[in-house]
Amino acid sequence: MMKELEWITLEQRRLIAQLVMMYRIQYRLIDVTSDYTTKSHNFRGHPVTLQQIRTRVKPHEDSFFSATVTPWNRLPASVITASSLDAFKGGVLEALQA
Repeated sequence: MMKELEWITLEQRRLIAQLVMMYRIQYRLIDVTSDYTTKSHNFRGHPVTLQQIRTRVKPHEDSFFSATVTPWNRLPASVITASSLDAFKGGVLEALQA
């Protein structure tokens, strides 16, 4: 039924919300310090590749920054470098459905 209605799952909606928040943080659309994220020196992928945060405790693994870096780095460069928030949202949705 969800495919017929072209709905996305709750898990996908949560992931999109996380990625949109990370976009806002990285492009300074909101006033949140990005001290928790550092750009990676690995230039494979896109120009805003983030370094994965190392953690030893399970609760920190599930925190926003730790949980969002990996899906962020997997997005195509065309999505990450989108010129607007709406273009980014559309690109994320396409990337998840592919």
